[in-house]
Order: sequence, then C-alpha cells, then structure tokens
Amino acid sequence: MSEEQIKEEKLSGSEEEEINEESGSEVEEESMDLMTAVQRVLKSALRNDSLAKGLNESIRALDSGRARLCVLASDVDDPKYVNVITTLCSENNIQLIKAPSRESLGEWVGLCKIDEEGVAQKIIKTSCVVVKEYGDQNQALNIVLKSFNKN
Repeated sequence: MSEEQIKEEKLSGSEEEEINEESGSEVEEESMDLMTAVQRVLKSALRNDSLAKGLNESIRALDSGRARLCVLASDVDDPKYVNVITTLCSENNIQLIKAPSRESLGEWVGLCKIDEEGVAQKIIKTSCVVVKEYGDQNQALNIVLKSFNKN
C-alpha cells in the first residue's frame, strides 16, 4: 500500500467516526439524565481550570461571586457545612445540585487515579465543587440549565 492510500484510509475512517459521533450524540442527548449532564459540565470546567474543589475553595468562590454552579455531596457529615454552602448559594443566587456521594463527586472531578482498565482507583472524597465558568456550550450544559428553569 502506498502512503497516499494509507492517508486516504485514515481520513475516511476519521470521517466515519465523526458521523458516528454526531449520530450517537443525538441518541445521548435524548437519554442523558441530569447527573450524567452534571458530570460532563464538571469535566468541561475541569479542562478549562474553572473548578473550585473542596469546602474551602468552594466557599471562597461562592463568597466572591465567581461561582455559576455548586455541587454538594448528599452524604456530607457536618450540617454546619451544608448550612454554609446552601446559605451562600441562596444569597448569591447560585444554583445548587446534590451529588449522590462525596466519593462519586471526587471521581467526577478527577480526584482519583485511573488504572489500565479505565476504572477509578484511590478516589479522594470531596464534599463540594463549584463551577466558576461553564466553558464550552454543549448539550450537557443545556440539560443542567433547563433543570434550573424547571425548579
């Protein structure tokens, strides 16, 4: 096979992948639930370095008015922390979403190691995460924003 034929095969393969991704994303958009959308928004904010992780960073971001979205773990032990976060969110008109657990929230924001099979290992639990800037406008962000309008 010549180099040109190899390049053509690679190009045609990547075009097929793009077509599959586009058609697959339409299916995902319809079946994506709120927690999956939140995960994708958090990943996007993480890529853009617009994420405050942990209670201290989150409180600073909420207090300074730089926050757009707050995600609080449902299994936070100290009710004082929950009161502080919910009060700051309501005072600054910032949307608050509850995550299932501190461990899952830590995994969503990359506070873990990924092994060869792609499974998260040594997950660091986090109680609260604040998105300072959403980053890319995508379907996951639209789902999250629509959920705020319903509430």
